[in-house]
Amino acid sequence: MGRVARIGVSEPFASHGQNVEAVTLPERDTRVQRGDIVAKIAAGGREWAVASPISGKVIAVNTLLETEPQWVGRDAYDVGWLAILRPARPTKVDTQELFTAEEYGIYVTNEKRAEAGPAR
Repeated sequence: MGRVARIGVSEPFASHGQNVEAVTLPERDTRVQRGDIVAKIAAGGREWAVASPISGKVIAVNTLLETEPQWVGRDAYDVGWLAILRPARPTKVDTQELFTAEEYGIYVTNEKRAEAGPAR
């Protein structure tokens, strides 16, 4: 398959959005740019947009999620992945602009604080 990128949500998101009700996946063979919305996840009466971290072509989608979306919240890394992309320029993917696990944890914590509103 060559160099590909599996797109999904992180474990912190999966823990936060464990009651996933629906997932909207991209069409296979769609070309996306970094930052484009590639999927939407409905959970707990809210909807989250999943942006592509890289530019490329969607070469596979996880069709299991169409009938069993809860896998996004149960097993985000193995069974609950969203799509597989072939990077537009595999040698030019700038991993420095992607979050590390630690950075993402900080981001999620800050987002939860922002959702909660100002401390009283």
